[in-house]
Amino acid sequence: MEVQITSRKLIKPSVQTPPHLQILKLSILDQYPYYVPNIFYYTNANHEIENINTQNLVEQLEKSLLEVLTLFYPLAGRFIKDKLIVDCNDVGVEFLEAKADGDLSQILQQEPKPYELLRRFVPSLAESATSPLLAIQVNIFKCGGLAIGVLNSHRIAGRWTMSRFINAWATTHFHDQGISKVTPQTFVSPFNFPDSSRLRFPVPPPHMASKKIVSKIFRFDREAIEKLKSEVISGADSGVKHHPSRV
Repeated sequence: MEVQITSRKLIKPSVQTPPHLQILKLSILDQYPYYVPNIFYYTNANHEIENINTQNLVEQLEKSLLEVLTLFYPLAGRFIKDKLIVDCNDVGVEFLEAKADGDLSQILQQEPKPYELLRRFVPSLAESATSPLLAIQVNIFKCGGLAIGVLNSHRIAGRWTMSRFINAWATTHFHDQGISKVTPQTFVSPFNFPDSSRLRFPVPPPHMASKKIVSKIFRFDREAIEKLKSEVISGADSGVKHHPSRV
């Protein structure tokens, strides 16, 4: 399956980051110089949605992204190695649009997943003074399905922060009130953990094991999600008053 990049741009926060937030010191948890990939699949099962306006969809994703970046502003900055800080200068995150000449089902139904093919759905970055800390690639399939590849620097965001970012982006995109429904993110790890200069031993470099790496995908269909939501609501001690969303 061929994947062709059709557009590449930088997306900046819709509101400029205020001066007192433009310098973010990094903690010991942020010293690992590698990028973390994730792929999120959105099917158009049985072609339920016909005549999808993909250009309009991509524009909506861009709009919600620039809004949510105002809360996750360090992701749009740049890492300054000699100072161990992130300059939150709003240079932007890299946003790519790509087209795949196949159906998403070809990927989801294939086991094991072809690693070399999956790499085409995620942006490629190497750390430098000008490299984005976050890159996003929206892959559009012939069936109307999407695969959104996200690549983030571990220096600025681990799994927890990226989970919050993806959920915030989804909420901003789907909710009528947009970003007003998102809980602001706080970046406080430098206050809780010392930076590497205060330690007596060097931070070990990242090490890739020589063993084969196994990847797994956990797929939840619509029925499974609805069942989980029903169980949460029906729980006697859940205390849930509102119907959970799909986000």
